[in-house]
Amino acid sequence: MPRILSNIDEELASMVHEILSFKGVAIHASTKVTKIEKSGNILTVTLEGEGGKTSKVEVSNVLLAAGRLPDTSALNLENIGVKTERGRVVVDKYMKTNLPHIYAIGDCASPFMLAHVAMAEGEVAAENIAGNVRAMDYTAVPSCIFTEPELASVGMSEADCLDAGIPIKVSRFPMVGNGRALTLGEAIGMVKIVAEEKYEKVLGVHILGPNATELISTAGMALMLEATADEIANLIFAHPTVGEALKEAALLLQGKAIHFPKA
Repeated sequence: MPRILSNIDEELASMVHEILSFKGVAIHASTKVTKIEKSGNILTVTLEGEGGKTSKVEVSNVLLAAGRLPDTSALNLENIGVKTERGRVVVDKYMKTNLPHIYAIGDCASPFMLAHVAMAEGEVAAENIAGNVRAMDYTAVPSCIFTEPELASVGMSEADCLDAGIPIKVSRFPMVGNGRALTLGEAIGMVKIVAEEKYEKVLGVHILGPNATELISTAGMALMLEATADEIANLIFAHPTVGEALKEAALLLQGKAIHFPKA
C-alpha cells in the first residue's frame, strides 16, 4: 500500500507515521515482502520497493497480517439455497438472507468486519426474528486503532467528501490546546471535524490523541442525530476532559475557538 492506515483520514494517518518514525519504527510504504530466509535465530527479509528496488533487513520475528476474508465454505450453504457472493452471505437491511427463516451477521455477511458492528447486527437480527421490524444502520460506524496515541474515526473523511463533490468546512483542534491532554503528558494529536459547508452539519470526526477510542462514540452520536457544529459547540463538556477538544474543534469550525491562538 502507498501509506499506512489506508482506511483512515490521510492527514491523521500521516501524523501516526511521523510519530512511529520518531519512536524508531521503520515503515516501508509501497513495498512488498518477496522472501523470508531463516538462519539460526535470524530471519532475513527481502523487500521490493518502488521501481523494483530490493533491500534486506534482519529481524528476530515476523508478524504477518495480510487481511481477512469471510470463509463460509464449511457451512454447505449452497445445499440449502442460501445466496452468497465471493464467500460472503447476502443479507438485506434486516440481516435476513434470501431464505426467510435464516439470518446472518458478522464477518460472514457484514460490510464491516468489526466486533462492535457484529454485535449491533446481532441485536437487529434477534429483534426481527422476534417479530419486531428494525433495519441495520451503518451511518455512524466507529473505527478504532489502539496505537499510542489512540486513533479513532467515524463518518466521512475529507477525501470522501471531495470525491463525492460535497462542499465542506474542516477544523483541526490540536491536543496541545487541551488541558487534560497536557496533564496526561499526551498532547500529540488533534480533533478534526469535517462538516457540510452551508449548515455545518457534521459529516465526519477524526481523532488522534488520548482516549480517542472512547470519545469517538460521542462523535458518532452527533452523526446519528445529524448535529451541526453549533449544537456540539453549545454542549457543556466536563473539565478537565479530552472531550473538551471536540467542543473546541466545533467552535473552531465557526472561528470561535477559545483555546486556539488566532493566526
